Amino acid sequence: FDGNKALLSGQSIYATPIYNCTLEFPDWTNNTNPFIHHPSTYYDYVFNITSSESNNLSDVQILSFPVKIIICECDAGNDCDLNNGYKISTTPGKTVSFNANSVDSENHTSPAVVFTSIPSNSQKLRIGAQQNVQWIGKMCDTLEFHIYGEENVSFNLRLSTFMGGPPTIVQVTLKPCDPGFVLIPNADGYLLCDCSSFLTSLNLGCDVGSGTVNRSDNKWIGIYNNGTYNLSAYAYTCPVDYCKYNLTQVSLATFDALCDNNRQGLLCGHCKANMSVIFGSSHCQSCSSYYLFTILMYAALGILLVAFLFVLNLTVTQGTIYGLIFYANIIQVNESIFFNQSFLNPLQIIISFINLDLGFPLCFYEGMDDAAKTGLQFVFPAYLLVLTITFIVFCRYCLKSNSSRQRLNRFSHFIGKRAVSVLATLIYLSYSKLLRTVIQILTIATVYTENGTSFRVWFYDGTIRYLEGKHLLLFIIAMVTGLFFLFPYTLALTLIPIIDKYSDHNRLFYWLNQKANLLKPMNDAYYAPFKGVWRCWLGVRLWLLFILYVPTPFYSSDRPYLLMYIHSIIMVVFLFVQAHIKPFGELQNAEGSKLKLYFAEFYSWADSIYLLNYTILAITVSYLLSNDTIVQHLGITVASLVGLSLIMYFVTVLYYVAAVIRRVRISVGRNERCVNSTLPLTNSQADDIYETIKNTSYIDTDVHYKIVTENDLREPLMDT
Repeated sequence: FDGNKALLSGQSIYATPIYNCTLEFPDWTNNTNPFIHHPSTYYDYVFNITSSESNNLSDVQILSFPVKIIICECDAGNDCDLNNGYKISTTPGKTVSFNANSVDSENHTSPAVVFTSIPSNSQKLRIGAQQNVQWIGKMCDTLEFHIYGEENVSFNLRLSTFMGGPPTIVQVTLKPCDPGFVLIPNADGYLLCDCSSFLTSLNLGCDVGSGTVNRSDNKWIGIYNNGTYNLSAYAYTCPVDYCKYNLTQVSLATFDALCDNNRQGLLCGHCKANMSVIFGSSHCQSCSSYYLFTILMYAALGILLVAFLFVLNLTVTQGTIYGLIFYANIIQVNESIFFNQSFLNPLQIIISFINLDLGFPLCFYEGMDDAAKTGLQFVFPAYLLVLTITFIVFCRYCLKSNSSRQRLNRFSHFIGKRAVSVLATLIYLSYSKLLRTVIQILTIATVYTENGTSFRVWFYDGTIRYLEGKHLLLFIIAMVTGLFFLFPYTLALTLIPIIDKYSDHNRLFYWLNQKANLLKPMNDAYYAPFKGVWRCWLGVRLWLLFILYVPTPFYSSDRPYLLMYIHSIIMVVFLFVQAHIKPFGELQNAEGSKLKLYFAEFYSWADSIYLLNYTILAITVSYLLSNDTIVQHLGITVASLVGLSLIMYFVTVLYYVAAVIRRVRISVGRNERCVNSTLPLTNSQADDIYETIKNTSYIDTDVHYKIVTENDLREPLMDT
């Protein structure tokens, strides 16, 4: 030491941080003051040599002279050559970094100032400002560089300490720009890869340092191969659960990282290798063809559902499930918004079952894609209808065969009595599932490419061109379903009450009414819970369902909060109108006289509660989605409101179960003689039976006071 100044770093034990360090060279020709102050801009930084961090070099109390730079990645066995140095590849302007350590002659760690140089014979190679001098303050500290220059150029970066020693070589290769980037000079004239005009025309920014494209909302950005070369491609939205919604930066060189749930390709519409699309989810997973045996499970579920409706008589004729079905239909189409947390899975399964969906992920066969999955959505509703019609035909045959088996006759009477209402209910349940499937098939997406062209693909599998290949077959099935079932069904339920009202004043309406009367039992089953003047309200609800379904594929994945705002406004208006007109009311019995049911007002209140529940849910969710700071409360909100509606549904089911149990008990004790007898009943006997059934359930009030025969117990559909 000389005046508390050290000639070498190893001559001092540093116990406190050193601030604003400057370099001083000894000048032995000056006897008065041999230390001449030579300030250096390289040392104008503040170097904190001591620190409480365990990995900091200040843990070495005696700091020796650093003579060599070691690349830490080389110690880890990466692409390093002891003779030629560490190798890295990058594109012009992109940030590259690696960890380095400075050591003394004994390979002990020592902090150092690192000087970086590049070949002087190249006028276009540049290093970012102030990056030619950097500080290593701890073991394996990070060195970061922005390297500018031409494409397809290789050169050496030389890293050295101030006091000399052999330089450390880093071999750098500047590759061609990544897709979506072009080589252009920046404001300082340095060559770098920046956003192409294609991306800037789409108002997409680029991060030159990371080589990524900025992404907003749920847009898809990637590469499309036109058969000759790769092109940057872009689509304004990506199917929900296909792309990572919160991924804000995408590298087009590895654009499949944008895809979620084991997906890849255009619009993330295809599964990765050895993966298959599954039922009950939009995910892809490894499957086996042994899952084809689950067909037996689907067949059993269909039988159980039909039996459930027959036994409990929980049908549209009763009116109590209209609100629930409508509620479940809207919830299901927005399941990606509502059920995005695992603890909500039980609620999702129940809602899915009401919509004739599975509700939980399950394979079907190895290699299934979205086209096959979508086509199979038509099978289960068709199976339910065939199953129900088979029951009806079987019972009709049993009744006409005059079978002597008493139990078989009872079963036939039981099926025949409820056949129309169950069939009407299954058609109504299938409507929303088929509507969702048809809209899914018809949804189109446009992909734009950097050469100025665009093409149309199927939204749910971007690898399939619209109206080509597999999609053409799906499109034909969807159009047939829409034109010959969905549209006529909706139109008929809306207009038949109007046609019936004016049939006496118009020949065309009279003729249409005669045709509509061919399905009068079915129509009566649908319109039973409604007031005569508002029977068309059921059709209005179907049109409302269509309006709510159409924008869902786009807004649920791109701007879900906006979709919820739209639903909120529509539901508030609809709820206000329904509360004003009160469409639910009286039913009519077989004799034509009006019988005001005990639960007539309950229909209206139950339906309004479901509608109000979804309205509150839509308003709350739209607010939560537009405020990221409180979006974590979304799951609790959905669980509370949806759970409340399902509790009300289960209470309704329990009521029907209790009604069935009570009817069975009465049937065993008192009604058997009435069903099998062909003798006329006295007025007191008839009144007694009527009051018993009326008090047992408000369902089966259609009682005849005359002779009870087989024909009296059958609905008109069984007579044909």
